[in-house]
Amino acid sequence: MNNLERFFDRIFAGWLPGLPPNIKDGAAKILPWLLIVLAALGLLSWLSVAGLFSAASLGAVGARYPYPAFAVTVFNVLVPIQLALAIASGGYMLQRRRLGWRLAFYALLLGLLVNLVWFSLAGLIWSLIFAYLLFQVKPYFRQG
Repeated sequence: MNNLERFFDRIFAGWLPGLPPNIKDGAAKILPWLLIVLAALGLLSWLSVAGLFSAASLGAVGARYPYPAFAVTVFNVLVPIQLALAIASGGYMLQRRRLGWRLAFYALLLGLLVNLVWFSLAGLIWSLIFAYLLFQVKPYFRQG
């Protein structure tokens, strides 16, 4: 996982221009709250939507269309894990712990995977914006 983190770090903190220090400081303070609130709302909406998708996947399997069933399964399994990681990461990031940053990174990776499976261009763009912010504020979170 360290190689993947270094790869993202090279792109989002090395190649792309950095944010000014005052914006990084503000982002380091706001990002944990955004993670907690948006992931909690996402978890609530996943709970309401998951029933619709699971019913649709049963029809897709019966009609012998494996891709929708696969995508729905990925959605139903990975999204709640991603959202739980995001909520936990926000709590640790409020304490300025590196563990929170790392959990947010794992949530980002799961989000990228889900967006790739669903071919969600908007989701991929938001994930890349989040990755940029996450790697810009990485130095603000200490080990421990």
